[in-house]
Parts: sequence; C-alpha cells; structure tokens
Amino acid sequence: MSSLIADENCHAGIIEHLRSSGFAVVSIRESSPGISDISVLDLAVKNNALLITEDSDFGELVFSHHNPSLGVVFLRYAPQEWRQTAEALAKVLSVRAHEFFGKFVVLTKDRLRMRDIP
Repeated sequence: MSSLIADENCHAGIIEHLRSSGFAVVSIRESSPGISDISVLDLAVKNNALLITEDSDFGELVFSHHNPSLGVVFLRYAPQEWRQTAEALAKVLSVRAHEFFGKFVVLTKDRLRMRDIP
C-alpha cells in the first residue's frame, strides 16, 4: 500500500477515514504545521509518498515551476461532501494508487481526472 502525505489543509475527517481504511497517512498538520508547500513536496518525495491536498497551488508548483513530485491528488469538493469524497478517495486508492505516481490527479466525490506531471 502506498504511503500518503496529507497537506496541512486536508480535512481531518478525510485523514481519519483513510487511516481507518488501512492507509498510512502522515498529516502535515500533525507533524510539521506551517512548513512551505515546497517543503511539503520535498517531504513527499523523500518519503516516496503521494501527496493529498486541497490546495490548488500545488498544480502551479509542479506544472509551472517544475518542482519535483511523485504524484499529487488534489481534492475538490463542497464542504458538505467531505465524507463522500473521503470514501471515493479510499476506494480509488485501494485499487489504483500505483497509477497515481507521476500524475496530478483531481478527485471529486464522483469524478477522477489524471494528467502526467512533466
């Protein structure tokens, strides 16, 4: 199973759902609050982990600024949809996480899009 790093802005309920589903999740909010987005990317690379985030700035960092990344999963959802999004994320990671490496993934409660990271 893949290692996951949850950015500081990730909903605590999503992190807890992933953990209760058997995923090893390092939460930036718990381990390194306040570090820069570039440091978050570096930490994910160093730990051979996918980054889970709700921050669209990571798209700019990996596509425009070419910061190294092994894979980013960007969550987009309305506040009241966090539980459905957490369930969708756990489900897709359980069968497709290996496909997310080298990709920028946009996930909603009912849609998945992937784009290669240059």
